[in-house]
Amino acid sequence: MLLQQTAGSFAPKPPVTGVGPGALADPSEFLVQLGRAGIRARVESETTGFSFGDFSSAWGVLAGVTTSQLPPERQEEAKAAVRAKMWPGGDGSRNFTNRTNFIIGTRS
Repeated sequence: MLLQQTAGSFAPKPPVTGVGPGALADPSEFLVQLGRAGIRARVESETTGFSFGDFSSAWGVLAGVTTSQLPPERQEEAKAAVRAKMWPGGDGSRNFTNRTNFIIGTRS
């Protein structure tokens, strides 16, 4: 999420608030809204790990969607910011974890 948030900070703001990487990291308000709509919902989470051998590989997979609509010079600025923040010691392998929240609901 840090990689996508850093890269995404170079993109225009989304047209709708509350979207993007980490937007539902705390789904409590969304669960309240679902409840008001007559949906009983709960959150189940799953954490997975994955690795990339180098910065280039990670950038290609994790930032491709986030930065695809940026002009080339903004993409390069975003890439430099992510590299500085997450690979300050130079290129190399990095391990990531991803926690996915699944919202499961039924209509009351």
